[in-house]
Amino acid sequence: MFVSSTVLSKKIFLRKKLFAFFLLLIVGNTALYSQLNVRDSLLNEIKKQRRQKQFNKQDTLYINNLLELAIQLRYYNLDSLFILSKDAMDLSQSSDYAKGKAVAVSSLGTYYSDKGKHNKAIEKFQLVMQLAAQMENTKLLLEAKDDLAREYEYLGDYSKALQQYLETVELARE
Repeated sequence: MFVSSTVLSKKIFLRKKLFAFFLLLIVGNTALYSQLNVRDSLLNEIKKQRRQKQFNKQDTLYINNLLELAIQLRYYNLDSLFILSKDAMDLSQSSDYAKGKAVAVSSLGTYYSDKGKHNKAIEKFQLVMQLAAQMENTKLLLEAKDDLAREYEYLGDYSKALQQYLETVELARE
């Protein structure tokens, strides 16, 4: 039995498409599972910390876990980002944990940005810049300047956005 080259090439093409589909399905599920795994791990770690006899809400590891969980939940439950960031900010303030406060304020800025409240987000990112400068935390300052530039861009203020982006590049070069 003779099979034409056109029919054979269509079968090969179909097999390749099917293989690519299944490969994408497997990789996509793995990425989804790993995201769930990170959130579950953080949640379990927070629960474990809370069960300890000498649990202290002002422990920086606990605050950092709250902030990381907040960031992980950003695209799944925006209100959780707000609640966890607010809790972490309050705990950071009461324990004089400057970096925790700055990261929490940054997460709140992200919340307001995602809600479309760009002026409120700008206020938060400007505060993060001040806190980062006080702590001399260049990485946090760069992130805040980048976030601030993005907010100006969202508002259509491209000159301020460009100014922030250029300042960020200059600071990163130092």
